[in-house]
Amino acid sequence: VNGEYSFYYTNQFYKPLISKDVGLTCILSDSLTRNSLFNAMAVRHNYATTGERILLDFKIDGHIMGDAYQWDSTHYPNIIGTIHGTDTLERVEIIKNNLTLKSFTPGSKDYSFNYIDSAATFNSYYYLRVTQVNVQMAWSSPIWLLLNPDTGIEPPSFINNQFDITVY
Repeated sequence: VNGEYSFYYTNQFYKPLISKDVGLTCILSDSLTRNSLFNAMAVRHNYATTGERILLDFKIDGHIMGDAYQWDSTHYPNIIGTIHGTDTLERVEIIKNNLTLKSFTPGSKDYSFNYIDSAATFNSYYYLRVTQVNVQMAWSSPIWLLLNPDTGIEPPSFINNQFDITVY
């Protein structure tokens, strides 16, 4: 149907529904080869939108979305974001452990910020949630601040940035 529609199923009676709204997954990769794309997805170097081609860059201390890194607590995390919307940005939120840490109201299509979390704690995670005035949204993958390995405490089991995928 002109490539404008996607099909999905509901749990009720398994009837297909047609929707014009198609979410997008955006992948941050150093090249467009299959292996690079799958490796980037495996380490969560991606973000999602509700369908608009919103550009999102999110970093903490130089680590990109999807990363988990050993935070040494000798400094507060420096959270940096750059957003290029397709419509006016209504709200940009830094989410920490599923709670809004900081909310910005840009009022323009493009917005950049730099924020220091002076209440950072180990094993916290942060992500961005972006809302445009046309209700389209984007969400970054989280970035995790892990305990220093010298503590002897293991990081959460789902954290593993060591992937090497071969795609045939």
